[in-house]
Amino acid sequence: MAIRTFDAWMLADEQALTRVLGYTVSPQRSPEDVSDAKGVCTQLLGKSPMAMSQSEFYASVAREADMSMLTRQCSKGFAPFAQRVRSL
Repeated sequence: MAIRTFDAWMLADEQALTRVLGYTVSPQRSPEDVSDAKGVCTQLLGKSPMAMSQSEFYASVAREADMSMLTRQCSKGFAPFAQRVRSL
């Protein structure tokens, strides 16, 4: 499950996206329902004035993201994943 929804998780926190990408990113409602989350991430990265690879983008967003926001926005995938990690 985590692999299939990973890209969607990157869309859950628009404030983190804004800080990483260097421009204002609109909220992405129901990111886990986006049919091509990887494509959306690629498009957002393509608009950025920052020079970074897709993997650098993901790492930066993951560092900046508010985990409680991801839990709320991604209740199907991230919330159960985070709960499993916490229980370890």
